[in-house]
Amino acid sequence: MLRKELLALIRQVGVYLQAKSGGDRTILESTGYDLAKDRVPYPNPPAAPQSLKIVAGTLPGTVVASAKSPRGARMFELEYCLGDASVPANWKLGGQHSFCHKIKLAGLERGKDYSFRIRAFGTLL
Repeated sequence: MLRKELLALIRQVGVYLQAKSGGDRTILESTGYDLAKDRVPYPNPPAAPQSLKIVAGTLPGTVVASAKSPRGARMFELEYCLGDASVPANWKLGGQHSFCHKIKLAGLERGKDYSFRIRAFGTLL
């Protein structure tokens, strides 16, 4: 129990130091904390998932999305939009998943027309 509380406090201090440093690596190195490696984007991001299919779920206000996973994809983000799909603010996150088959999305309004999209993310080096 005490160990858990101590680890939580250490994490809080780390978050505080990170915020106060403004991202300056030199300042962070002087804290005594071990620093994570700088993340480098995957050199060849995965292609967009293909053949997105949306079917009505078994319950009202639900859908099930499926797409073909591109090579190198490690995570998928499903988004949905009610209204004008050309307005970025209309898009809502439907979830992040480690798969792109049979993604269930609930809480949609019955009788409304939605737009859906899915994107893939690769790994970090």
